[in-house]
Amino acid sequence: MSRSPFARIPARGRRAIVGGIILGAVVAWGWVRHPDALENLHRTIAGLDAGLVVLALVVLPLVGVPVSVMHAVTGARFGLAVGFFLVAGSILVQLAMSRVLVRVAARWCSRRIESVRRRLPPAAHPTLALFVLLLPGAPFWAQNYTLAIAGVPRRIYYGYSLPFHVARSVIGVVFGGWSSHLTPLRCTVIALYAAGVIVACSLAFRRLRCRLRDQPPAEDGPTRCG
Repeated sequence: MSRSPFARIPARGRRAIVGGIILGAVVAWGWVRHPDALENLHRTIAGLDAGLVVLALVVLPLVGVPVSVMHAVTGARFGLAVGFFLVAGSILVQLAMSRVLVRVAARWCSRRIESVRRRLPPAAHPTLALFVLLLPGAPFWAQNYTLAIAGVPRRIYYGYSLPFHVARSVIGVVFGGWSSHLTPLRCTVIALYAAGVIVACSLAFRRLRCRLRDQPPAEDGPTRCG
């Protein structure tokens, strides 16, 4: 008897989906009980200084602040169009800064991401990049530092990381931009997109992990520093 698609998703992915459903239910309950709270928060964010918001968007995710929160704040402050542009630009800057910080403070960065590095398989750079970006539970900053420390070439580092992070940022920016007037339809769109990203990443990670299980180390595997 074949398993359901949900059962094929890794345990971390299933927990993420369940957690997202619970979080969505809590947000929906709070929205029903206090319909003006989110709109008031949106107005507060819209009144923040634009320069400080952009600075926080670029800097804070590099030191561990959840990047989705900063993307939502950016969407609420600047709207969808400008918000997407700023978020995409910030991700490119953060990728570049991550490589610089790794060169400047390799040992410190290595210690910070040791829990992620221990889970990495021996693999060629393109495969390693996919593995890190799809790794369930790995935060934005740890993914970038890990790939930089592993010595992934620039074309793979930017070519894989940038579109992946931009695609995931859609959820936060859209939520922030729509937060002043959330409707059941908009909530459904956000939830479906988020669920689609989680399921796609989880299934892709499972297939990649199975493919790597019996694969010998590649000759162009990662180099570690620090």
